[in-house]
Amino acid sequence: MSKGTLFGMITSEKSTHFTSYALNSFFATTQLHNNDLFVLIDNDDVWNDVSYPWINVIRNSSPKSFSANINQLLEIAENSELDFVMMNNDIILTPGWRESLEKNDNIICLPSCNQTHTYLDENKNPIFPNVVTLSEYSGDYLKLLQLAKHHTATNQGYYERFYTAFYLFRLPRNIYLKVGKFDEDFKPVGGEDTDYRVRAAKAGFKTVYTNDSYVLHFHGKSSWDGAEDTREIEQRNSQYFQEFVKKYSEDLAHLCLQIGNPDPIIKKFSITNDDLNDFTNLIRKFSNIEPLGQTLVSIDNVSAPGLLPYIEKLGNNLIGCELGVCLGFTLRYFFDLSTCINKVYAIDAYQPYMDHWGQVTQEMVDRWKVGAVQLLDPYKDKIEFIELDSWQAADRISNNELDYIFIDGDHSYAAVARDLRKYWNKVKLGGIFAGHDWILPPVKTAVENFRNEYNITSRIYHVDKNIWFWYKGE
Repeated sequence: MSKGTLFGMITSEKSTHFTSYALNSFFATTQLHNNDLFVLIDNDDVWNDVSYPWINVIRNSSPKSFSANINQLLEIAENSELDFVMMNNDIILTPGWRESLEKNDNIICLPSCNQTHTYLDENKNPIFPNVVTLSEYSGDYLKLLQLAKHHTATNQGYYERFYTAFYLFRLPRNIYLKVGKFDEDFKPVGGEDTDYRVRAAKAGFKTVYTNDSYVLHFHGKSSWDGAEDTREIEQRNSQYFQEFVKKYSEDLAHLCLQIGNPDPIIKKFSITNDDLNDFTNLIRKFSNIEPLGQTLVSIDNVSAPGLLPYIEKLGNNLIGCELGVCLGFTLRYFFDLSTCINKVYAIDAYQPYMDHWGQVTQEMVDRWKVGAVQLLDPYKDKIEFIELDSWQAADRISNNELDYIFIDGDHSYAAVARDLRKYWNKVKLGGIFAGHDWILPPVKTAVENFRNEYNITSRIYHVDKNIWFWYKGE
């Protein structure tokens, strides 16, 4: 476990005018902790802004490659036992960006930005285009904040993109200790991020974007855009393409690098769109490594991770039911990590109600529904969504049909008591009868009264995150 985070940024002579914008947004939006460090690498020894006297500055006597600069920072992070966040200086950050990247220590994570999601105004023009200039941005931070709020409200979860540039990424300590540092043979810039993603994929780590934050990326201003003429660009592209070929193969270079020609490779290996949307496992397939079975859902968002091992012991081709789907995190987690579940009834009315922590509005549940549908789309063939009150939905399920049920809907005493009685006969003998939030008095009392009323003497088990369950008929 790390002791904190090293935040690193690189500024250069030709991009220094972006740096103050990036630093201002960083210190305005980022909550720093006692063990955190911020280090600015001055790649050309030209940084003379005295607005930030407290930051640590490394001045290179001669310019280093992108990989070499990252490795300077990784050396500090490793020696200080810190996680690592690398930032180009052509970015504008928004509140919550740090927290969004820290939800899972088993992925390399980037925030969404104007290159991943471009939104249009009322005139069908991009609010922030894929490539933005400073004059186009013109310091309109309020517009960016509104766009970030809209993005996070309408999108959920993690996602992979086949082409992913490391403009801003979090690299947890446990990953860089296994994958290693960046390959400095890719220089001055280009190919090193794809190479690192390939190596991480082989080691079992995905590189993903999160929808929990949205930032502005001016795109390439800190590295190549505007700093090279056509001949220099062609020379640099050729250098890092050949380096990638030497390290891997020409096929993989054409497939993985944006300057390659992927179409013949896609045809040659019969690569599907699903393959292209799963960069990590495509690389593992090319390398004759078993595909990953890990989930992209942050375990902090999963209500019942400790229940899954007990469910798996029931056998294969299981039929389950979840009352209270909400954002779908628990259901996605179960499907990602297990092949034993064949079908799940996903029941949620998505109507406003008063929960134990406050009023749940229609706006909130509408957002949850959109997020759940997006997150669970890969498993839609195994899920029967029932958008009804749990009492009405019960009639869609036969008695003794379920191998397990997980009750996590309305937590009031009346609602829990009703769900327990309505679904008791739906679970087959030997199946698991489970629910969430044992710590809440209405839930605990409702469960205890139900067990007494039905003379249930089966042992009640308690696992992490306040999960309770028993085996029916044990």
